[in-house]
Amino acid sequence: MSDDYFLRNRSTIAIITGGTQGLGLAIARRLAREGAPGMAISGRNEEKGEGVAEKLRSIGTDCLFVKG
Repeated sequence: MSDDYFLRNRSTIAIITGGTQGLGLAIARRLAREGAPGMAISGRNEEKGEGVAEKLRSIGTDCLFVKG
């Protein structure tokens, strides 16, 4: 597969509810690996959420955690 396939979300900005664990986290990681420039994730646990957001930022995605 070409590099474009793996960077197919270069223009995707996402809001992911439940993005700190399970399926929501898997989606957030996948989007980040595929080049999404930004996303907001939400969850109930602030400490966990900020940790996940920091990991996504380290991949290169601008990520904001919103406690919900």
